Amino acid sequence: VCGYSHYIRDNNCGVVITEPFDQERLNQQLASMLESDEQRATWKGKALEFADNADIYSLHQRAASVIVKAASRQTGPSA
Repeated sequence: VCGYSHYIRDNNCGVVITEPFDQERLNQQLASMLESDEQRATWKGKALEFADNADIYSLHQRAASVIVKAASRQTGPSA
């Protein structure tokens, strides 16, 4: 299970292999991906667009900011 797989699925950036793992299913998906230049180009475009617009890399920084802000409201401003 990959925590990022929903980004791929939700934004149509590629294929996500479902669980439980099935080697034959993986083989079929890989063969299909390799046979379709057009589909790979579409996925690439969508992935690049997603990367330009989505903020999935600074979630830890935003969470820390929220925690610090909430803590400062409870204790008052620092000196």
